[in-house]
Amino acid sequence: NNKKTWLLVQCQKLATGEDRVALENLLAQGDDNPGKVAAMQALYKKLRVDAQAINAIGQYYDKAIDVLRGIGLNAGQTACLTEFSKGLVFRNF
Repeated sequence: NNKKTWLLVQCQKLATGEDRVALENLLAQGDDNPGKVAAMQALYKKLRVDAQAINAIGQYYDKAIDVLRGIGLNAGQTACLTEFSKGLVFRNF
């Protein structure tokens, strides 16, 4: 089950040469390969897709907060929702 996540799509855009071959080999493997996830994560890091994802999350968060500020809530409501969303977006896994 090779889901087309944002990370995978970005990886497919960036992978060339040996990285492209490694990616295609990983995608051709079944889900029962215990090393597949670690290998995909290593490829994401090598291509800096993980850093791009963090950057994109920050950009979308900033856009959402701008929209939140413009919908007419009072300052207390805006602050409460901003803190709540900050906790969701920037939590550690």
